[in-house]
Order: sequence, then C-alpha cells, then structure tokens
Amino acid sequence: MSNDLSMMFIQKITKLPTLPHVAQEIMHRLTDDMLNIEKLEEIIERDPAIAAKILSVANSPFFRSSVPVSSISTAVFRIGLNNVRNIAMGVALLTAFDDKQQGKPLDNKRVFKHSIAVGLLAKSLAKRFRLTNDSDVFSCGILHDLGFLVLNNYFADKYQLVINELNAGMPLLDAEAKALNVSHAVVGTWLADNWNLPDAVYEAIQYHHAPTDKNSRTVALIHITDFIVSRNFFSVTGRDPLYRLEPKALAVLGITEADLLEIESEVDRDMFSESTMDV
Repeated sequence: MSNDLSMMFIQKITKLPTLPHVAQEIMHRLTDDMLNIEKLEEIIERDPAIAAKILSVANSPFFRSSVPVSSISTAVFRIGLNNVRNIAMGVALLTAFDDKQQGKPLDNKRVFKHSIAVGLLAKSLAKRFRLTNDSDVFSCGILHDLGFLVLNNYFADKYQLVINELNAGMPLLDAEAKALNVSHAVVGTWLADNWNLPDAVYEAIQYHHAPTDKNSRTVALIHITDFIVSRNFFSVTGRDPLYRLEPKALAVLGITEADLLEIESEVDRDMFSESTMDV
C-alpha cells in the first residue's frame, strides 16, 4: 500500500480492532501438536459469540448429519481438530468488525457467509487439485475478504459510492478503483500485515483477484472458488460483482475454462445456497 493510502487509513481508523484474544491464542498454538480437544474447547468457549458461530458452521449443510452438533468437542469429532481450529481463528477475525451498526453499504453477516462458503468450497476441492494442506486452504478461504470489513466499517460513505457504481453496471473492482483508488484486496493485505497473519493467508488476501503464475496453487484455488461462489450462490454485495476470471489461475491448477464449468455444475447448489447456508 502506498504511503499516501497508509496515511489515509491511519488518520481515518483511530481505533483499529486488535487481533482478538481467541485468534491470538489459536495462532500462537497453530504449531503446537499438544493442543488437544479439551484445550481448544477451553480457548473457544471464553467467547460465547465465537463459540456459537463455530457451532453454526459445524451444523451447516456442508457438515450436517442427522445428529446436530451441540458442543465444541462434538464439532471437533465431526469435522476434525484442524478444521475447528481454523474456523475458530477465521470467525474470531471476522467478528472483530461486527459492530451491529445499521445502514452500512455491505451486510457484515453476508461477508461472513460468503467467506465461509468460499472456505468450504475450497476445502472440498483441495484434494482434486492435490493440495494436502486443506485446513490452510480453509483458513485462506475464510479470510480472503477481510478488506471488505475494513472498508464497510470505516469508509461506509465512500464505499456506498462503489456500490452505486456496481448497481449501475460497473464491475466491482473497477468501481473500487474509480471511487476509492484502492481495492478491498489491498486494504485486506494492509490489515493482514498489521495483524501479522500467516504468510499463506496474507498471500491469498493479496492475490485472490489477481493470481499470477508465481503464486501458490492455494491462491489459484481461492480465486476460482471466490469466482464460483460470487457468481452462482451469493456474493458479498448481494448481486453478481462481475469479477473477471484470471486465466493464470486455471493454468496454475492445470485446468481449462471447460473444466471450470464442469466443476461449477458439480457443486451441490442446495448445500451452498443462501437459504441453507445460514451460518
């Protein structure tokens, strides 16, 4: 981010949310092989709101079975320790901006639902593209759009101009460039740097709309899953943001546009629809 833009944010954001304590603890213990179910449950349940969100994700159609999840330990049993740990970190960061204020250009809950859907879809496709670190893929998907939350909470008036341009038919990224001269990806990268988020997450935030052939396969996967979710199910803005598909992401993953269309057709629409993805 340029010095001018950095100064704009420093002057406007007088109280940037600090990295939530739950996220700090989880990040601190990401490499701790001794982190067991009981300890993770203890950390998460210190924040009832975050615990409730994790349970809602565990009970979403992607993981749902005939028996509902009612505790963190049950969620771990259902979806795995690494998945719960990464969901917890992602939820903690996303909810840091949940100020309940009305009248914002974006619905923070919608940003959350979109982000979870991208994470879930990316995780479900990880093995198809020979990505063994599917829990990292999940985290990158959940956190790729953090920049929207900064813009929505601290630059609501300016971001409304972006939404106005989108509603008039301009692609969202072009509208951001016109109204703000900065994209939500750039803003999210700035926040990831301030919060010292893991390198994989930082890279996914920075390049999820402009992956290059030098980026990881994870970044390419987040790009195409964001594209699929935004176009087919629900976008952050409530309408198709007209994102451009970057061919380099397809090349990195070794697929064609025809392959991508096939992948889209195979996604269970009921599982990722707005009516069922109530998290």
